[in-house]
Formats: sequence, structure tokens, C-alpha cells
Amino acid sequence: MLAEEALGQVLTPLLREAGYQVVASTKLKKSTSSSVNAVDFVARKDGHGIDGTDDQIGIEFKYYSHAIQQAQVAQVLGTAMLQAFDRMILVSNSNFTAAARAAVEKSMPVRIELLGYDDLKSWASSLRTQPSDDELMANPSVRALVKTLSSQFARMIANNVHVLADLEWRQLEETMAEVFSGLGFSTTLTPGSKDGGKDLILEYRVAGAGLVFYVEMKHWRSATKVGSATIKDFFKVVVRDSTHGGLMLSTYGFTDNAFEGITEVERRKLHFGEKEKIVSLCQYYEKSKRGLWSPPADLGSLITDS
Repeated sequence: MLAEEALGQVLTPLLREAGYQVVASTKLKKSTSSSVNAVDFVARKDGHGIDGTDDQIGIEFKYYSHAIQQAQVAQVLGTAMLQAFDRMILVSNSNFTAAARAAVEKSMPVRIELLGYDDLKSWASSLRTQPSDDELMANPSVRALVKTLSSQFARMIANNVHVLADLEWRQLEETMAEVFSGLGFSTTLTPGSKDGGKDLILEYRVAGAGLVFYVEMKHWRSATKVGSATIKDFFKVVVRDSTHGGLMLSTYGFTDNAFEGITEVERRKLHFGEKEKIVSLCQYYEKSKRGLWSPPADLGSLITDS
């Protein structure tokens, strides 16, 4: 329900740019006698439909832990035809199967658009000239939706490591920012570009002393492993900024010679993890959210423990 509410606040300004007014279907039920009982939102534009009638878009939000199937697309099509929508938008926090995407490409009585998390970001970005991640995330509604989606992604990763392969690099960074925050760290997600060589900045206190860790994530869809040059670059950033240490997470692991030539100082400063480490952190996060686990007094042990 919170995700749906946040989505409504995101969609409203996006569709307003195109001249539409967005109303949650629950409000329509209360204010009109019409039956709008199968969609979450309705967007209307006066006098822009066929023959000068109102243009009406139905918007359905599917908050699932699995990919949207062709059956869900067929269901949305039936809803559109039954309620005479000119167009339908199906939004989901999860991915869409190839069959679902192929279905909307076919000739159908009603145009159906499938929008995922990245599609929403692209839509928002297209309305402005070169918007930055910081500008987009400054919107409280966008932040709320990203937080909700990231929490769901963390739960999915905790239960199935293969989910990592379906996430884009920025989605994973946002998910791990939510995970570390949920574990008790004061967490800063750096911009998507010009991040200064680190993706997350973690701050915490031990025995009254404030400590800072940098986290650098490598989630290359090409399944490329991290080599020694990348590790050396990260170490330079950690030393340059005088942080307590750094954690490098690589979903596809490290090359056989990645740690050759690493000095003892570098080994004390840097810590490494692969997809198993990410899954473990997500599992701690999930248990913490359910009250089944409490963070240790020294949060740093979550970083340094293998």
C-alpha cells in the first residue's frame, strides 16, 4: 500500500506534464457512481480522446516478488476493454517475462505499456535536460518508492541469489544502501557518476569513536571479474580520504591474480566479498526487519567478517 501511494505521487507530476490529471481509483469510487474497481489509478485528459471525448488511461500496479507473466498482461487487456480505457499502463517493481513483453508488441484493441523501475526513471529523466540522480532523488516521493523497491529487492536476494543477475548496477547500489541503513549504519549513496571512487559511505560509532567505511560495488552485466588494478584504485581512494577501511563487493568475483602484490597494509584496510557476502547481508537485513536478529555492538564486524 505504501509503494502504491508513493507510485501515485511519482506518476502525478509525470502525467501532468502531458496534460493528464491522475486520480487513485479508490477516490473515484467514493466520488462517482462509475465502477472503477480493477485499476489502481486513472489518468484523464479532457477532450483529447477519439471524437473529442476525454482521453482516459488506466494504470495498474503489480507489486510482486516474481516477474510479470503473459497472464497478467491478458488480465490488464481485459480490464481495459471492459472499462473502455484508451490506453493501459502496467507498472511493476519486478521484471517482465519475454512472453509478457512480446504480448504487448502484438496488435491489440488497447495499447498496453509495461513500465519497470528503470522505465520510470527514464520517463522522469526525459522530461528535463540532463537531470542528475541527486535531482531525481530529491523528490520525497521518488525516494520513498526507491526505498520500498530496494527493501523488496533485498528480500528477494536473501531468498534467491539468482535475483542479482536481474538487477541493474544502480538498482543493486540502491538496494545495498537500504540494507546497510537497515543494519544500523548511517549510509550515504553517492551519485551515479563522479562518485569519487566509492558507491556507499558507511558511518558508525564504536566506543564513542566515529568510523567511516567506503563500499565499492562491481556488478558488471558482462560477468567480468574484478582484477588487481581495480583493487589498487579503490585502495588509493580509501587511503586518500583517511577512512577506517573499505569493502569491495563483486557479484562475479575476482580474477585468480587479483590479490597478487597486495601489501599487508592493503589487506588490513580492504575487505572483499562476492555474491555470497551480498546474500548474507541481505539475510541479516531481512531478519532484522522481522525482529529475529539484532546488529552487533561493533557494526564493523559485518564488513570485516568473511
